[in-house]
Amino acid sequence: MVFVAITTITLSYAQKDTTKAHKAKTAATKTSTAKTTRQTTAKKLNLTKDQQAKLKATNKDYKAKTAKVKGDSSLSDAQKKAKLKTLSKEKKKGVDTILTADQKNKLKEIHKENKTSSPQKTKTSPKTKTAV
Repeated sequence: MVFVAITTITLSYAQKDTTKAHKAKTAATKTSTAKTTRQTTAKKLNLTKDQQAKLKATNKDYKAKTAKVKGDSSLSDAQKKAKLKTLSKEKKKGVDTILTADQKNKLKEIHKENKTSSPQKTKTSPKTKTAV
């Protein structure tokens, strides 16, 4: 009995460590991919160093604000969603003030290309478990 309990506890800890390692690896991959995407987009838009610095500051500010909203336990999910939507709109306005008209048009094209080239995610209903 004791051996079974110890084995179960040991396996449980091993699974947690594996899960933590997987999450860390996934987070690192997402960060790396996002950085590569930003760099590629910056090259395609032909951004100046000043524009890159301003965009980096805008993104950093946005990330901090969204983290604060997501971590605010006093807000309901609907309130969080509304605040995040507002922050997203504010970020877009900030980006629009940094980019030239040609760069804005090119960014729209890039976003359109990314939407058509990326695989569509399917949502599953919790009751039926079929693709919607």
